[in-house]
Order: sequence, then structure tokens, then C-alpha cells
Amino acid sequence: ACEQSIAQKKQHNILYFILASGYILLSNSFVFYNSNIHNYKLNRIKCNNYKMRFMGDISRRNILELLPISTLPVIIHPKYVFSYPVRPSYDNLNINKVAVFGASGFHGLPVVHALLKAGFNVSVLSKDVDKEKELLPTEVNFHEGNWMYHHDLKRFLSTQDAVYCSLSVDQHELPDDNHSETSGLREIINVSLECGIRRIAYMSSILQYNQVESDDLWWVFQVKKDAVNYIRDCGIPHTIFYPSTFMECFESTYKKGNLIRLHGESKFPVYFISDKDYARMVAKSFQVLGTDDREYFMQGNDCYNMQEAAQLLIKHSSGNLKLKTIPNLLLKFYALFDIRWKFKYELAHALNNNIELYISDDTNKELGRPEISFNSFAKQAK
Repeated sequence: ACEQSIAQKKQHNILYFILASGYILLSNSFVFYNSNIHNYKLNRIKCNNYKMRFMGDISRRNILELLPISTLPVIIHPKYVFSYPVRPSYDNLNINKVAVFGASGFHGLPVVHALLKAGFNVSVLSKDVDKEKELLPTEVNFHEGNWMYHHDLKRFLSTQDAVYCSLSVDQHELPDDNHSETSGLREIINVSLECGIRRIAYMSSILQYNQVESDDLWWVFQVKKDAVNYIRDCGIPHTIFYPSTFMECFESTYKKGNLIRLHGESKFPVYFISDKDYARMVAKSFQVLGTDDREYFMQGNDCYNMQEAAQLLIKHSSGNLKLKTIPNLLLKFYALFDIRWKFKYELAHALNNNIELYISDDTNKELGRPEISFNSFAKQAK
């Protein structure tokens, strides 16, 4: 009987320990899970007393684990989330210094020019400063370092007011690789929180926004949707831009010598926007926004499908420019043997079947209408 009583006490002690641990966990933590991007604004809970540090990706889902500021900093799991007890103050949003990530990229360079023209102090972090100096204006402040290294990034962002990110997935990347728009973006968010960055801006796309989450969603779009959610949940005043397809993609992607090579037949019209108009509107947003979180859809004033747009370029070209369309079946066949062609096929399939509605009226009221039409772009194209 004595041994039975001792065994029962041990069982009770174990049960009490489990119950107490569960109570502490439930009373000091909150898990918010959002799996539907379209219902995000309805479900979102603003927690002004929290500051999060993202350390990993939990099954590529939007999960936040939060601790109240009344507790000491506690590691929930070293791989995932670390919670700080202090949230930066955003009372003063006079932004002058803007750090640009992806500054020398195809879509980042116009933004750098527009920010400088608007009077902002622009800085970039690069492993190869000499190379960046050849590509960027001399007014840019260059900092040497690797933005994937925490200490380099912290030293860089400690002197900045705001961050603009123009990141992308390379066509050579695989789903399980470390992507700049997941692990890289989380590290930028981490350090931005530590350094008191007052606004973080991120370039997404209307094409990504229109993709419906499903089990067969192309992994690149899932990466980009995750990136949008990281920005939305970071706790810093943020801006997300959703531009339509850039006019300049014809020159950088589709035009090869005297040939415009399109991938598949375009079914629906696209509201092409110039990267110059986009960049001007981005710079304007840094001037007009206070502490509000904003998401802007950015589209041109006229629309054409890909083949119609290519014909306009041919019409106004001075040389012997021709159009060639690679059939979908041939693209799909190439995709079986080369990841680059797989990338091209998936992107072309999404673009050719994307139904793009005009939803930029609110953006135009705040940031001004685009000024460059596709016809005027075609006349000036080389």
C-alpha cells in the first residue's frame, strides 16, 4: 500500500508539472497562424507591444510566436523565433537616409536614381564596392560588406532611416536553396528591428499577388508570398509595391539581337509600366507616408498582350526586328532537361494566363499617374 501511495504521488507530481508548464506556455505566448493571404487583412491582429526576430522558416507557413513584453527575453526555439522586450519608437518618421538592397539590379537602379533626384541620401552594401561604383551614380554612399552576415548588416543599417528591397529568385535556384527573399529578407528584418529602421519597403508584383495559394503553386510564387507576409508581420511601418510587368523587360529579357523571342501565346492584356514611372512613385511614397502600412498596385495607362506589345516595338524599330514565339509544348519539353527552361516555362505559363484587372486608381491619387505609355516607350526603344 505504501509503494502504491508513493507511485500515485509521483504520477500526481508529473501531472501537476505538465499542467503548470502548459499554463505558463498558454499565458505567456500566442501563436497566430495565417494560411490565407486573401483573408489576411480581416484576420490580422496588431500587437504594438511585441517585437519579433525571425530565425527560420516553419514549414513555409506564416507562423508567429510572440512573448509579452512583461517577460524576460526567452528563446522559444533557437532555430525559429527570438522575442525582444523592446519595440522601436516610430514617432518621428522624417526619413532622409535610405538603404537599397538590389541597387544595381535591373529594377533597383531606376529606384536609386529616383531617390537621389528626390533628395534622399542613398546607401548600398556590397562585397565588391569597385564593381558597384561602375554601375551606380557617384552620389551613392558605398559600404563594403556582405548583407548575409549579421555584423556587416548591423553596422550598415545602424546609420540608416529606411530600407528598400528589390530582391529576386534566380533561374538557377532550386526550391531547397537559401533564397534572398526568405533567409536574406528575414535577416534584413532582424537587423532593421535592432537598429530602429523607421520604414521598410519591398517590391513584389501583381503577377505574384494574383496567384492563388494551392498545393500545386509554383515554389517561386510561394517564396514571394512568404516574403510579403514577412514584411507585413515584421512590426515596422512598411510599404509593399505590386507593379505590373515592366516595359523594359522586352529589352532585357525578350529581345536578343534583331529578334524578340516570346514564350507561349499571351491570352490576356497587361498594363505595362515603365521602371522610370515605378521608381518615381516609390520615391514619392517615402515622402508622403507617415506611420501607416501601405500596399500599392502600380500599372500603366494602356494595356496590350505580349504579342501586341512586341508588334508595337517592331513597328517603331529602325532595324530589321522580328518576332518569334516559342510554343508552349516546346517550352515544356525543354523544361524537362534544364532548370533554366523550367523557370522560363513556369513564369511564361503564369504570365500568359494571368487576368490582370486595373486596380491602381488609389495609388495614382497618392503617388501620381504613370507618364510613359507603351507607345512612347516603343518609339524610344533601341
